Amino acid sequence: MQRSQTELETICGLLQEKQMVVAAQITLHEKLIENAKLKLEAIQNRDIEKLEELTRWDQAVLEEVAKWEDRLEKVIKALATWYRVDIKDFNLSGLLALLNEEPEEVRAFVPELARENSILKEHVETLKELNEKNTFLLRRSLAVINFSLETILGKKPETGSYDEKGRRSKDAKKHSIIDRQV
Repeated sequence: MQRSQTELETICGLLQEKQMVVAAQITLHEKLIENAKLKLEAIQNRDIEKLEELTRWDQAVLEEVAKWEDRLEKVIKALATWYRVDIKDFNLSGLLALLNEEPEEVRAFVPELARENSILKEHVETLKELNEKNTFLLRRSLAVINFSLETILGKKPETGSYDEKGRRSKDAKKHSIIDRQV
């Protein structure tokens, strides 16, 4: 396809902007992954203060990620408009196919764009897995705390014993270790 120098500069400028945004997102996601690993340690060590600090830090990084996401969305919309493609149908594979139809100056961006997007996708998956693990551990910790509180306050878990009619037995009176009037 024949393009004027101005058209080539416009496309290359948009692609450079996309590369810059994705590189920033990769860096931020690497920080989030590192932080998620530190949160895992804090959870395992029951270090609530450290966990709170790391969570506040996460919020700041996620605000920065959101800014870069907005910037990326603008670049993607500009590329979709440039190629007259509906933004809903515009994805990386579609973009790469369009770029492969362009002159060499534009095609040169294809390998690096594909590589960076692959790295970002891997980082997002890793972060998702770490966050799921941390959520699971926090829920388990909360369940243990709740069980401990119920035990201390005299709320017995159901025993699983049944009376002669097949109903759960309410045989034992609940007893609290702590005086509730305190």
